[in-house]
Amino acid sequence: MSVPNTSLFAEFSPVSKSDWLAKIEKDLKGRPLAELHWSLEDPLSIEPFLHADDFAESPSPILDQRSANTWSIGEDVIVSDIQAANKQVLAALMAGVNAPRFVFDDYITDNQLSKLLEGIELDYITSHFQEKTENRSPLSFLKSLKTVAGDKAMDIKGAIHYDPFADGRHDVKAATEAVSWAADNLPNFTVMTVNAERFYQNTEGVVSELANALSAGENYLKRLIDNGMSAEILQNRIAFRFQVGHSYFVQIAKLRAFKLLWANVLSAYDVAPTVPTIFAVTSPIQTTEDVHTHKIKATTEAMSAVIAGVETLTVSASEASDFGRRIARNVQHLLSMESYLDKVADPSAGSYYIEKMTEQLAEAAWSAFQKLN
Repeated sequence: MSVPNTSLFAEFSPVSKSDWLAKIEKDLKGRPLAELHWSLEDPLSIEPFLHADDFAESPSPILDQRSANTWSIGEDVIVSDIQAANKQVLAALMAGVNAPRFVFDDYITDNQLSKLLEGIELDYITSHFQEKTENRSPLSFLKSLKTVAGDKAMDIKGAIHYDPFADGRHDVKAATEAVSWAADNLPNFTVMTVNAERFYQNTEGVVSELANALSAGENYLKRLIDNGMSAEILQNRIAFRFQVGHSYFVQIAKLRAFKLLWANVLSAYDVAPTVPTIFAVTSPIQTTEDVHTHKIKATTEAMSAVIAGVETLTVSASEASDFGRRIARNVQHLLSMESYLDKVADPSAGSYYIEKMTEQLAEAAWSAFQKLN
């Protein structure tokens, strides 16, 4: 016989915030609770204790089209030697990676791309590509990818990590052409990625990070709309790549706040608000950092990203070796297969502390964003 969930706590009387505060003040033995507040970033002050009484209504989960919190496991493949890169990615795919990102230092030909992707079933994974060279347009690479993909081109998913306004570029025409072409030829591919990693300033600058990432994304929309594109097409062609830092709760709230902020921007363009596609990467190992320390730090950063609900996560390896990459991959396997963080659509929903921090960050970042524009 099953018992309805609503009856589980019926025998317990509700406890108000004032009751809890009285208990806390007693336990603090005269020390003021205000001393436990901490400043995230001026003028934000984070309370150590929050209660349902602090909310006019219960916070709602931040949801997209997913019914669960599934994410893709990424791994960066630096392409300097085509054969070695192909060997690395095939090993990674066999070990559970399903969202590799190929990073090219220079122009890659159709023949080289075909050899790089040999043995990979592109329609079973999400594939990511980044060309560091500025020698050719994103449309040229997309056409090469379609040629290599052949009759699977309409089914493959992924993104090119192309930022038309980074590093002094203003490739509005190139971006417009790429988006228009991909809509008909690679419909499941994201064409532009805001590189929000360049705005990362650790915990002390999280509001600025959010405001700048939002401003960059809005600039994409505005510039391409002015060039004849529709906001409806663009909203599914722009993704964001964030670095995740070590401050556990702040990083969860940061990414959740950005989802609310981007939905607000889309509303201003009369587009139905949607959750943005977020690619995340944990912090790279520092030159003075012990590898074991980095592994622990990377694990907590990965947890922040996953709990916040990112689309793809890449855990930075503590060492550039097969073993280092294996450990980085296994962190994500543990978070899904043993911690079950993929089972609930918004795992942190209902945590009053995180919900309030999300709200405060979103409000502060929106104000900062308005001053930027």
